[in-house]
Amino acid sequence: PAATPTPKASATATSAAPTTPSAPPASTAAVPRNQPAALQIQSFRQAVAQAQVNKERDKQTDLLKILDATAARLNEGNPDDAAQELRNAQKVVRDMGKKHAIDVPTYANWNTRLSALFATLHTAADLQDD
Repeated sequence: PAATPTPKASATATSAAPTTPSAPPASTAAVPRNQPAALQIQSFRQAVAQAQVNKERDKQTDLLKILDATAARLNEGNPDDAAQELRNAQKVVRDMGKKHAIDVPTYANWNTRLSALFATLHTAADLQDD
């Protein structure tokens, strides 16, 4: 009898392809923890810049400007002022979420990143006050 290809043979041929899971989109990447605030801001800014925002694009631009201002305050040695800038960022993110400019996972990720940044900045401010 002639050998016919078995489904098993074709399955092994396809499973030989690399099965590495694709990385999550930048907007929902893992939240960096235990990193200096400057690195967290830079990482968050990159996620915001790469996010696909279909409407309310001006809010995305506003958020990028706020993150730049946050980094500037931090570089000046003013973690309290940087935290104030982050409050403005929270308002913009909340507004973007309400208006469905960003999806729910992105909204949740960005809020988590902002919370982690607040914690880092408060620690930096407390160390500065000592």
